[in-house]
Amino acid sequence: MRVLIVDDNKKLSSALEADLTAEGMTVDVVHEGFEGEDAAASGAYDAIVLDWMLPDIEGPMVCRSLRKRKINTPILMLTSMDQTEQIVEGFEAGADDYLTKPFDTAELVVRLRALTRRHTSDEPTKLELGPIHLDLLTRQFKLDGKTVDTTAREFSLIEFFLRRPNRVQSRHQIFENVWDVNYDENSNVLDVYISRIRKKLGAHSDYLRTVQGAGYMLTQPDTVDD
Repeated sequence: MRVLIVDDNKKLSSALEADLTAEGMTVDVVHEGFEGEDAAASGAYDAIVLDWMLPDIEGPMVCRSLRKRKINTPILMLTSMDQTEQIVEGFEAGADDYLTKPFDTAELVVRLRALTRRHTSDEPTKLELGPIHLDLLTRQFKLDGKTVDTTAREFSLIEFFLRRPNRVQSRHQIFENVWDVNYDENSNVLDVYISRIRKKLGAHSDYLRTVQGAGYMLTQPDTVDD
C-alpha cells in the first residue's frame, strides 16, 4: 500500500511514516496543502492521510479540490477537534474517514486498510500462483496449504510479485512500489529480501527467478524456457 501523509507537524508525520513503513507500507510525506494536492493528483497513492490544519490551506479545501479533479483516492482526515460540525464539513468535502488527535497508530493502520479494501472491492482478496497463496485480508502467506511466517516487508514483496506473475520486474520498479521511491537501487537490501523469500519458498524457490541484467520474476518453472 502506498500512502501520502499531508501534515505540517514534522514530529508527528515522521513518527507516522516510521510506523506505517514498519507495517509494510510505502510512505511519502509533505508538509503543506498545495504540495499535498499536487502529489495526490498524481494518482500514485492507495490512501491519503490529510491534516485539517495546514499552513497554507485547510485540509477540507484540499480534499474538495481533489474531488473536483476526479481524484478518488480514499482520504482519511486528521482533526484536533471532535466536533460534529467539523466532522460533517470534512465528509461533505469528500473525506472518507476521520481520526481525532491524539490517536493510536494501530487504529490508523486498521482504518487505512479498511478504506483501501472498500475502494478496491472489485479486486481479488486472495492471490495465488501454483503452491503460493496470499490472503490480503488476513495477511497470511501459505505454501502448499501451510502458513509461513513473514515480516510486513516480505509480505509486501510477495504481494507485488503475485500481482504481476510471469513478468520481469526491474529493481527500480520493485523499489518504487515496495520501498520508498527514493531508495538507493544499488543497495543490497533487495537481494537480502529476495534471498529470504527464496528460503521460505523452500522446494519451490525456483518460482522466484533472477533474470540477468533485467530484474526478477515470479513464475511457474515449467512456463519459462531455459
